[in-house]
Amino acid sequence: MTLTDTQRAALATITARFDGAFPQRTGRWRRVGRESEHPVVTPDGQAGDINDLWPILGEGGDLKIKREGELVVSMEGEEYGYCAEVGRGTIEVILSPSDDLVDLERKYLVAMERLVRAADAKGLRVLGYGMQPVQAGTAEFMAPKQRYGAILEALGPIWLWFTLTASDQVHIDVSREEWVRLTNLGNLLSPVTVALCANSSVFEGKYQGMASSREGQMGRIGAAEFRHGMPVGAAEDAAAYVLQRAVQPLLVRRVNGLIVPGQGSFLDYVEAERPDEDTLWDAFLLHEHYIWNSARPRSAIGTIELRAACQQPR
Repeated sequence: MTLTDTQRAALATITARFDGAFPQRTGRWRRVGRESEHPVVTPDGQAGDINDLWPILGEGGDLKIKREGELVVSMEGEEYGYCAEVGRGTIEVILSPSDDLVDLERKYLVAMERLVRAADAKGLRVLGYGMQPVQAGTAEFMAPKQRYGAILEALGPIWLWFTLTASDQVHIDVSREEWVRLTNLGNLLSPVTVALCANSSVFEGKYQGMASSREGQMGRIGAAEFRHGMPVGAAEDAAAYVLQRAVQPLLVRRVNGLIVPGQGSFLDYVEAERPDEDTLWDAFLLHEHYIWNSARPRSAIGTIELRAACQQPR
């Protein structure tokens, strides 16, 4: 494709910064982390409201509370934390990196015991991803974060599916030399991951005709641009990875501190706005965050995020 001088310079800047964020080498043992999202429901299967849980989860004072205005969006501790999601009925359990899976499971069980205890106190139930609230997603049930309203405006009603879904993401340390090829490998293996780990055939109270409702439903979002699942192709290097994302439609952008719907592609934004380096970098990270390939590098923490699996029965 033909790029302008402005676009080429911007891509070079982003590539250098993105690639440089990964460590030159990993430790002797690769560290592993997890982001595990759980629907919270009433006894009859209707979605609950996680805002009822924050006061109980915060008891003890060991978790740092983060707010957006008056809204609690997360509670963070040394080993684990909790985060609000798109829907008011979904809570994310975030585990700090561990040296092995045994330690990761220990943190998960401690965090889940605390969450289940809080839910029990409010008459609610915590589900694994293989089970879902019985109703459809609605705008009224979307968490009142300003960015979510902007994405709803950009994507339309299909975004409301996110108000009820939940995912299970694993993060693994990678080095600067290997993140591109391991991202390619993670995406290539995503059909195998789905085949082995699919566990969400029921959604909105009925069988959906697919083993993984999340993969099937998300495959409808930006399908022509390969915005979810496997990307359009393997990236040869860091520059190719950045370009793959830069040609994608720009869902949202920041304007005067607010998240608003974007127009055109990220490259179109670069050409029209010609942002300074820090603004460019912030805009790219926001743009890239809403591209949901099955494996994607997370430059902020030096990991690959693997997204295709459902939570497994215990």
